[in-house]
Amino acid sequence: MQIGPDHPHEVQVYSCERAVLHHNRHHRSDFDAIYWRPLNKKSTLTKDGITVTSMISVLPGNSVRTRYAFMKHLSDDKALSRCFSVVAEDRRLDLEADSEATRELWTSALVFLMREHRSRSVRQT
Repeated sequence: MQIGPDHPHEVQVYSCERAVLHHNRHHRSDFDAIYWRPLNKKSTLTKDGITVTSMISVLPGNSVRTRYAFMKHLSDDKALSRCFSVVAEDRRLDLEADSEATRELWTSALVFLMREHRSRSVRQT
């Protein structure tokens, strides 16, 4: 995946706190944040992830709110169908998946995490 306008380098949404999401089959019930790292480096994950509680929405790249940001960095209009943004209270993470199917999996998973975290928070109060 590639990160978009705010950070013009490649990244991979790599893991959630306490469990790795990418291709490993670890399962945990409490995902609190998402972290990423550059694809072209063997570095560690970013120190400042996006907490699930701060996530407001997950938007497709062709939405009115995100389209312009992606168009500045994409050479092919078709690539918009592979893009999505994780919108948090304090920032937006713009990503491009390698396919529409991969984008759909990530957006569905992130929306699920947001809903589960909110319903868990409501049950605890």
